[in-house]
Amino acid sequence: MPGGQAFAIKPVARGVHTNVTVYTNRRSYYFNVEEVRSPTFYVVQFRYPEDAARPTRAIAAQAPNYNYGASARTEFTPTRIWDDGTFTYFAFPRNAPVPAIFRYAGGRERTVNTQTPEDGVIRVNGVNRQWVLRLGEEVVCIEAILRNTAAKVMEPSASVT
Repeated sequence: MPGGQAFAIKPVARGVHTNVTVYTNRRSYYFNVEEVRSPTFYVVQFRYPEDAARPTRAIAAQAPNYNYGASARTEFTPTRIWDDGTFTYFAFPRNAPVPAIFRYAGGRERTVNTQTPEDGVIRVNGVNRQWVLRLGEEVVCIEAILRNTAAKVMEPSASVT
């Protein structure tokens, strides 16, 4: 298996129906699975055609963009936010609680894949104009500030979709 990344699903009860969510570094996949008495085995591979065209040691296509604003200052508001055209980075104060981060687009919040290196900066796959950070009942909205426009950061919403 290229990259050595694989997983298996093995039922422990008969006749079970459930859902499985698989997060890759590119997308989220949602499966409905059902245990049946059959020797059938399936293999699912995730291939991304754009990878074939991309050099293996790609360098960020643009300089970092630090133009982001926050809707509120809380103990979990990032101290720095930037993107490199491929990933978005959120730096938090030392010992600060780390919120859940959601991509906001089309009026909906979507879960994202994140990585937390040792320096406390969270790297989120992708670049987006708006992000929502949630910790308990508190919400902080992050919005990219477009050049040559007045900065207006979206208002936090209390609902989760």
